[in-house]
Amino acid sequence: MMKFAGWAFVFLLVFSSTLHAFDVTVTGSFKILDVTRVGGKVILPLERNQYANIRLLTSQTYRALSACAEPCVVAGDPLTPTVDTVRPARTREGMWIAEVNFLPAWRMTFLVFKKGENLDVKFPAHVVFINPALQERTRELILQAVTQELK
Repeated sequence: MMKFAGWAFVFLLVFSSTLHAFDVTVTGSFKILDVTRVGGKVILPLERNQYANIRLLTSQTYRALSACAEPCVVAGDPLTPTVDTVRPARTREGMWIAEVNFLPAWRMTFLVFKKGENLDVKFPAHVVFINPALQERTRELILQAVTQELK
């Protein structure tokens, strides 16, 4: 047990500066939680440690994140959500995957579930909307796209 504790201490000592997570506020629209830097590279959080539900669309945004100090606020043009694609999930009936671009810089993956006669949108776990109007508009666009897919 002591040997494991010793190696864990060495690991934390060596990697603690590179594993520091921080939050990014995007133009007062939403906050992305648990962004990290590893070896100087920005790493966006993965949902359930495997799904990349948040992606960057521009190298300019990547450079802004790379240079960002805490508290990290990425300024820019107002974000406009547009549904890029909607497709049924292969793993579960009554579930769709919606890719939404927040132009000009971000793309996020949302899940939509059919619950009885209703549709429910699941937002990415590492995203917190600060702007309620943007959150509601995003939800409406996703539901419209899935409803169109069902016709």
